[in-house]
Amino acid sequence: MIHKFGENLLKYSVVFFIIAFSQINAQNTRDTVTFHQSYFKQNYIFSNFEKQLNTYNLISHLKYGYKISGLFTGYAQDFVSTVTKSSVNNIKDEMYIKFLADYEFNENLSTGFLFAKSNYADDRRLAINKSDNTNASVYLRYKPTEKISVIPFGGYAINNQIGNEDKGFTYGAEADINTLPLSDFFLSGKFRYVNEDISPRKNTGENYGINIKNDFDNNLTNFLSANYLLNRKDFYIEADSVLSEKYNIENNIQSRVETNNFIYDRIEFSTADKNILFDVSGRLNWRLIDRSTKYVDIDNITNSSFDTKIEEFKIDFASSLNFSLGIFSGFFKLLYSEREEKHNAKMIPGAGNVIYQRRQELEVQKNNQSQQTTAALSGSLALSRKDNFSFSLFHRKLKYDTPSPENFDDRDELLTMAQLTYLRQINSFLSVFANIEGSFNQIVYIFAERSSNNNIRRALKFSAGSELNSSIVRSYNEAEVSANYTVYDYEDINPNFKSFSFRQLSLKDSTVLQFTKKVAFKFNGYIKISEQGEFFWSRFSNRPIRYLEEKNFEPKLELRLGILKLAAGVRYFSLMTFGYKSSQLKKLDSEYQSIGPLSEIIISNFGSLQVKCIGWYEFISNEKKQKRELANLFMQVNWSL
Repeated sequence: MIHKFGENLLKYSVVFFIIAFSQINAQNTRDTVTFHQSYFKQNYIFSNFEKQLNTYNLISHLKYGYKISGLFTGYAQDFVSTVTKSSVNNIKDEMYIKFLADYEFNENLSTGFLFAKSNYADDRRLAINKSDNTNASVYLRYKPTEKISVIPFGGYAINNQIGNEDKGFTYGAEADINTLPLSDFFLSGKFRYVNEDISPRKNTGENYGINIKNDFDNNLTNFLSANYLLNRKDFYIEADSVLSEKYNIENNIQSRVETNNFIYDRIEFSTADKNILFDVSGRLNWRLIDRSTKYVDIDNITNSSFDTKIEEFKIDFASSLNFSLGIFSGFFKLLYSEREEKHNAKMIPGAGNVIYQRRQELEVQKNNQSQQTTAALSGSLALSRKDNFSFSLFHRKLKYDTPSPENFDDRDELLTMAQLTYLRQINSFLSVFANIEGSFNQIVYIFAERSSNNNIRRALKFSAGSELNSSIVRSYNEAEVSANYTVYDYEDINPNFKSFSFRQLSLKDSTVLQFTKKVAFKFNGYIKISEQGEFFWSRFSNRPIRYLEEKNFEPKLELRLGILKLAAGVRYFSLMTFGYKSSQLKKLDSEYQSIGPLSEIIISNFGSLQVKCIGWYEFISNEKKQKRELANLFMQVNWSL
C-alpha cells in the first residue's frame, strides 16, 4: 500500500581492433544505423487515440520480426500525430519506419539490407517545419568469435528539409564486444562510425565506448567505462534577401558539432551475506557544442552574425550504502557535483573587432559555475508483524555563480525534505496508515539586483487512510491536509513580491463492490478545498484572497463477459472559485460544471491482446449560465504478437 554490466592471439586481436577503430575520423551514431535482429525480437502492436477538449492525439507503434531457416526479416513503425483545433488549426505529424532483412550463411558470417525512413511535418511557421529522411544500406556482419562482431556498411540517402532535397552516399562501420573474458576481467565495447555525404550538407557521427569489469573477489567489483561521442548535423535555415542575392542561395546552412567525452569508475563491495552493499563512483565529463553558419554577409555584420561555442566540464562523485540488519533496513546516498559552462562568440574573418567584442560580452554573461551536494537517507523498521515504521530524509545544497559582472543570477539554494510513515495491518483484510511530511526550501540571491526574489518556502502535509481488501469489497480511502507558506525577505521594499500561503484539504475514495464474478460497482472520486492568501510570518496569520472547491466523481457499473468488459456510469466534475469581500465573506468568481454519461469497452485476452475504448460526453455550464456540449474519446490497442 505504501508501495519497489582467451588466448594471446585473441587478446592481441582485440587490442589491434580497438586501436584501429580509434583512428577513424568522423562522428556520432544514429538510430537508423543499427543492424541487430534483437531490435525486432519483441513483436507487438500498440495504438492510442485520445481526444480531449480541442486536442486530438494519435500514437501508434508496430514491431514485428520473423525468422525462417537462415533468413530474418523485421519491420518497425512509429507514428505520432497531434491536431489542435482553435482559431488557427495546427497539425503535427512524426513517422519513423525501419525494415531489416538479414541472411546468415553460417554462425560467423551474414549479410543484409536495412531501410529507414523518417518524416516530420508541422504546419506552423517554424525554422524547420518539414523534413524527410530516407536511408537504404547493405551490410556484412563478421563474427570472428562469439563475443565480437564487425559490421561494415554502405548505402544511399535522400534528405529533404524545408523544400531542399539532398542526395548522397552513406558509409561506415559498427562493432561490438560483448562481455569478452580477458584474464581476470571482462571487456565490453561498442564502436560506431557513419558518414552521410549529402552535398552541400554533411552529417557524420561516431561513438566509441569501452567498459571493463573486474571481480577482485566474490565481494569486490570494479567497473570502468570510457566513452567518446562526436556528432555533426547540418541544417538549412532561412536566408535573408541580401544573402540570397549575394550568394545565389535560397537557404543558408548551419552546422552543429557536438563532442561529448566521459570517464566513469565505480567500485562495489558487499558482505558475504549481502546484508551490506556499498559502492563509490566518480565521473568526469567534458562537452563541446560548436555552431557554424556557412554564409555570412561580411559587409553587414551585426551581433547576431557571430556563431557561438559552448564548453562544459562536469565532475560527479557518488556513494551509496544499502543495509539490512534484522528488523531494520535502510539506504544512504551521498552525491557531489561540480559543473562549469563557458560561452564564447566565434570571430568572423574581416569583421570589426568592436562588434565582435560586443557579442563576446553578451556570450560571456552566460558563463556559469555550480556546485551541488545531495544527501538522502531512508529506512524501514518492522516493529512487529503488523506494525511498520518508515522514514526518509533528503537534503540538497546548490551554489550557483556567474563570473560576469553583468550577470546577477548568483544564488544559493537549500532544500530539505523529511517524511515519516506508520503502517498498521489490522487483520488480513484491513490496514491503516498515517503519514507526515515536510519541506524547507530557501533561495538567496547574492547581489542586490536580484535579492528581492529571496524567499523561504515551508510546506507541511499530513495524511491518513485505510485499505480494505476482501472478496466483496476493495476500498482505498485517504484524507490529506497540506499547507504551503512562501515568505519573501524584502516584501516591504518591493510591493510586487507578496508572501503567500496555500492550504488544502483533500478527500479521496476508490471503492469496488464485487456483487458477483461478472458484476461489480466501482467508484472513484475526490473533493479538494483550497485557500490562497497573503501571509504574514511575523504573526503567523493570513488574509484570504482566493478560495477553491473542486469535486470529481465517477460511479460506474461493470459487467464481465469472458474477455469482454463493459462499463457504464456518470462523470461529474465541478470547480468553483471565490474571491473575498472581507476576511470572512466569500463571493463567487467563476464556476465550471460538467456532467455526462461515461462508457468503457475493454477486451483483454490474457495479456496478449488488449483493446480499450473509453468515452464520455459532457454537458458543461458556467457561472453565467452559458451551456455547451463536448465529446471525449480515448482508444488504445495493445497486441503482443
